[in-house]
Order: sequence, then C-alpha cells, then structure tokens
Amino acid sequence: MHLPRLTTTPLGKLLTTAACAIAFLVGAAVAPATAAPPAFVACNDVPGLIAAINAANSSGGGSIALAPLCTYTVTAADNDSNAFPTISSPITISGAATTITQTAAFGVRFFQVTASGNLTLNGLTLTGGRASLGGAILTDGTLTLNNDSLTLNTATIFGGAVFVRAGTTTLNTSRVTDNTATAGGGIRTQSATTLNINTSSLLRNTATSSGGGGLQNAGNATIRTTLIDGNSATGSNGGGGISHLLGNLALSTSTVSANTVTSGPAGGIQVSAGATAALTTSLITRNTASTAPGGVENNGTVTNNLTAIVLNTPTNCSPTVVPGCVS
Repeated sequence: MHLPRLTTTPLGKLLTTAACAIAFLVGAAVAPATAAPPAFVACNDVPGLIAAINAANSSGGGSIALAPLCTYTVTAADNDSNAFPTISSPITISGAATTITQTAAFGVRFFQVTASGNLTLNGLTLTGGRASLGGAILTDGTLTLNNDSLTLNTATIFGGAVFVRAGTTTLNTSRVTDNTATAGGGIRTQSATTLNINTSSLLRNTATSSGGGGLQNAGNATIRTTLIDGNSATGSNGGGGISHLLGNLALSTSTVSANTVTSGPAGGIQVSAGATAALTTSLITRNTASTAPGGVENNGTVTNNLTAIVLNTPTNCSPTVVPGCVS
C-alpha cells in the first residue's frame, strides 16, 4: 500500500504553504542589509559636509566621501569651538589626499567626538586647527585614524593635534607632525583612556610648558612600530618624546630618537611615580635633556626586553635603574 504524498492532500498543501512562508520570513530576517552608499560632498563644500554629518547623526550613523586631491577650508565655527557638528553616532569620513583646514578669525578645531560617538577618518590631512583642548580633534568616545596626517595644529592647553579626554583612540599608519600645545604637543590622554598607535609617526611636535613633546599619556597606551622623533618639551615634567604620567605604557618595535627637553630631564621618555612602562625590542637614542637623564627618567616601574637605550645626553637612564640600560 502506498501512502499519499503529503503535498497532494489538503493538509499537506496547508503545511507546505506554511513552511514556505516561515522560510521566507526567516530568510528575510537574517539576510544582510545592504549598506547605504557614502554621501558624497563636493570639493570645498563645507556647508555640504556639515549637512552630511548632521544627517548621519540623525540616522544613527553613516559614511561620507570627500573629493580626492581637494582642500576644504572652514571659515567659521559651526558650534562652540568646532568646525563641524559634534560626532554622536558611528560616522566614517573618507578622502584621498584630501585636506581640511581653517581660516576662522579665532580658530576652530575640526572634530569633537561625544561619548556615544565613533569617528573614523580615512586618508585625510587636518591642518591649522586651533582650540584650547585638542587643536584638531577632541574625543570622549571612539576615534580611529587610518592613513591620516595631523599637522600644524595648536592647543593652548592639552593636545596640539588630539586630546583624548575619554574613550579609545587608535592611529594606524598615520602621522602627527609639527603640532604645539602647553602639554602633549602631539597627543595628550587623560586617565582611564586607551590609546593605540600602530605603524605611525610623531614628529617635531612641541610642548611649551608641561612636558610630553610627542605624547603626554595619563591612561593606557600601546605603541607599536612607530617613530617618535624630533619632538621637544620645556619644563620640569620633561619627556621630549613621551611624558608618561599614569597608567601603563607598552612600547614595542619602535624608535624614540632626537627628542629634546630644555629646563628639565628625559629627552626620550619620562615615567612618573606610580606609572609602569614596558619597553620591548625598541631603540631609544640620541635624545637630549638639560638635566640628567637624556634617555629614560624612571620614577615608576620600567621593564626592558631587548630595548637599546644608548647615546643619549647627558646620560641614558636614572634615577631608578632601568634593566639593560647603562648610564
């Protein structure tokens, strides 16, 4: 005896129809959504970029494409000290050899990221920004810089290029050059922040009073395969290359060289009491300070795994011993 095929009976047809409907709904639910194309902003259309950021914030995030080989010049602040609306959602802004600069009467920073914001910049140069905190960028959220250049920005207090007040900031193959601040000529971080610098460079930045020519760090910083060279600082805090105030610093496969301090110690790296630093397969050399040491000033805890600390002036390391360092 042969049983009737399920799909030929009334009940079978009903079950088959229901199964197909369920499969369609489940498939629709799990199918990946198609990402919206980036909003394109024409060359030097600053109002258009402001509108695009506002639209992305309003819709919960978005991507913006800028014209390649183009300069966008900001002439006035959009809000407070910011050239553009504050970033409060996930936003990516991409260019190709694209520059953003400013000529506002009192100066503006370019971007401020709120605690809920997540800003990614790709292939941009930010130059000429000016503010009290973060000459180019002030962030309380998440910031990622990919193949970007931050140059000739100024902060009258912290972070000539970037002030990381909270959250996590990551630099990938990016350049922080020729920026100036009272403290943290290139970058300044606050406590409980996270900073990752990968395959990047901090060059010729200046701290005019409170140390940290290239970087002043008060959080947790990881620096890999990065050149920190030619930065300068003035004042007793020292740290022409890096002033490490609090938290943990991990430096690996990197070079800290030719940094200087006037009126203070630690042309290369300054480590404050209570701070920890791990130096791994790196080179700290040819740094200069007006008072010893010229290389690494260790007032906290420093570990050394195959890092050469040599040819610094007037000495290499003090006052607490740095393993493997000969003064």
